Amino acid sequence: MVVTKQKNNLAQSPAYNVEKEVGIDDIFEKLSKIGSEKNKNDNDNKETLEKLKEHVSKLPGFDKADLEDDVKKNKILKKKYQVTSINDPIESVLPKKGQSLLRDRTALKRKRTAEWFDLPKTEVTEDMKRELSIIKYRQYLDPKRFYKKDKWEIPERFQMGTIVGGPTDYYNRLTKKQRGEGFIEEILNDPDAKAWFHKTYEGIQKEKVSGGKNYYKDFVAKRKGAK
Repeated sequence: MVVTKQKNNLAQSPAYNVEKEVGIDDIFEKLSKIGSEKNKNDNDNKETLEKLKEHVSKLPGFDKADLEDDVKKNKILKKKYQVTSINDPIESVLPKKGQSLLRDRTALKRKRTAEWFDLPKTEVTEDMKRELSIIKYRQYLDPKRFYKKDKWEIPERFQMGTIVGGPTDYYNRLTKKQRGEGFIEEILNDPDAKAWFHKTYEGIQKEKVSGGKNYYKDFVAKRKGAK
């Protein structure tokens, strides 16, 4: 009687009912369905990947060697034509020194210099050299005016003209007697400049003849006269 009671209790337990309701065949059937669905998804993914590969293969290709050549060319161009800021208007358009474009640099500099502010290259004559020497030694013309000492040379490109004074320069204008055709004539017509030149010339002559024969004769005559 006890055994029968235990059997009845086992039949009424939930675990026993589940095993009775769901068999092993059912479990394998469900697993096979899950595996088939997974295989189906994998097949779909493979088909999609194959389609993508097919589309990519139809695209135009790139040669690795060509790409490397383009990269090298771009680097060389950047080095050669790198823009720099320079104050000189002529030097700013020229490539850097030390490069392999020295001939092009020289030719370009000549071209820029030839077109420099549209000033022509003036032929310097002897009269013009004398006029320009007045500018070079201008510090000796007026003792009351100071000019900064510099190494002045005759420029290659220049033009000479006449300054036209405005209404405010009425009292500072040169008269007809003072005005000349060039710097030399104007200086010679200036009485103050002539007096300064005469004084300076006398001082230079005294320094040059000091200690000479005539200087010694004058010195002896003065001593005899003093006695």
